[in-house]
Amino acid sequence: MSENKSLLVLSNQGAEDGWRLGGSTAVTVSNADELNRELESALGNESIGIVALPENLRGMASKNILSAFEKAPFPILFFYPTG
Repeated sequence: MSENKSLLVLSNQGAEDGWRLGGSTAVTVSNADELNRELESALGNESIGIVALPENLRGMASKNILSAFEKAPFPILFFYPTG
């Protein structure tokens, strides 16, 4: 049986509109605490299949949370280019 999972986009302030127009859930983050809170929440949400994070925010993510994403089958953490 196939299960549908959603796409969650974490974005920089002002960059979320294009994702929302495409039908994705987009959440803006402005600091490391917000980013890590959203990433941790996504790890515990079984309905999320992919979390998209801008490459320029990678350094703000907790190493422990990034490691948890590597070990978990879902959600998949995807880094997208900005610029």
